[in-house]
Amino acid sequence: MGEALVERTLRLCRAHFDHDVYLLTLGDLFNSLPVIKLVPKCFATKAHSVLSVLDVWEAGDLVILYSDVYYSDAAFSTVMKTPGTHFFGRGGRSAFTFKNYGELFAIRVAWEDKLYLIEMLGQCVSNYENSGQQSFWGLYRLMAGFPVDKHKVETSLFVNIHDETDDIDFPQDVQRLIEAVEKRPEWRVRFLMRRLSLWNKKRRDRWRELRGRIR
Repeated sequence: MGEALVERTLRLCRAHFDHDVYLLTLGDLFNSLPVIKLVPKCFATKAHSVLSVLDVWEAGDLVILYSDVYYSDAAFSTVMKTPGTHFFGRGGRSAFTFKNYGELFAIRVAWEDKLYLIEMLGQCVSNYENSGQQSFWGLYRLMAGFPVDKHKVETSLFVNIHDETDDIDFPQDVQRLIEAVEKRPEWRVRFLMRRLSLWNKKRRDRWRELRGRIR
């Protein structure tokens, strides 16, 4: 709708709170934006980038947002009003943009967990050096106590957001996002079908879990 995703996110930040906002970036592409720029000393991965600028974080919760995510107003409010250490995302397929995989949308870390975050980011760097994997899903799994390659979410650290909020991975994702936001008739049909499919999957998963307990 004529507004870049990163500009929209910065606008939401200014509307929801008056704390310092930093844009972690390289080069001068975003020099026109009204925000403090931070250039990471090392940017091989997300973990390297965040580690290299954590000296700026001096108090309060740290909120990490993605520049290529469209946040619904409700999702953004959830991130800003949920204190403490949490990961915000979708654990599986989307009934709104019809993606067939989960996404991480934001990370919030309490000040008292700063040293733990640094330790886990260091493990992410080591994991990248060994496997080439750099997704922050690895950071979530480490902080949740899961093996780094375990595809699983829980409910104490992970906050599920399932609406039109989504990551833009490919150009065609933009059109899907617009359809989800505008709730077009053809979108509504696919939405209902995906909802039914997700409900059936949840029912099957519960049945498998119950059978496993009985055995």
